[in-house]
Amino acid sequence: MDGIIYKVSSVEDRQVVVKGVVTGVTNLDIVSEVEYLGYTWTVTKVSNKAFYDNDTIRDVYVQGVNIGMKSFAKCDNLRIVYLEDVTTVGKYAFASSCIEALRCDVMVLSNSAFSAAKLMEVGFGSGLASIGTNAFYGNQFYDFDENLIDIAPENLAGKTFEGSDGALYQIVTEK
Repeated sequence: MDGIIYKVSSVEDRQVVVKGVVTGVTNLDIVSEVEYLGYTWTVTKVSNKAFYDNDTIRDVYVQGVNIGMKSFAKCDNLRIVYLEDVTTVGKYAFASSCIEALRCDVMVLSNSAFSAAKLMEVGFGSGLASIGTNAFYGNQFYDFDENLIDIAPENLAGKTFEGSDGALYQIVTEK
């Protein structure tokens, strides 16, 4: 199971949550279903603080699994985060992490989800519906004309931004 530690949350419904990772794992692929003991288990959530302050994780791919509060907060070596078909990213989920590239196909970003994260490139999916207060605290987004834009779903959904030092500028991407 690729070094990911799961906890059974419901035997009857065959549901598990992600609780952490074995020492030394650098890449995480967290998907909505896993095989264990001959059964398919549904992964419902990355638990609160599952990877909090982990200094070895570099790349994270999450598909179809909600992310809990502070799940990846303070991950200093985290570089690439790809969130696909994720409904909710919890409060402070990636706060104070260093993320070079973020692909964010998410519906709901909770309060302070990426607060104080050192973002360099961010691409948002078109399904972004809600952004909580201070979700990107410490980062500002600018349009093509370098005008500061409000951090709101209608301004970020389906767009890509690049930059550094908290200033992210909209760029043209190929479709």
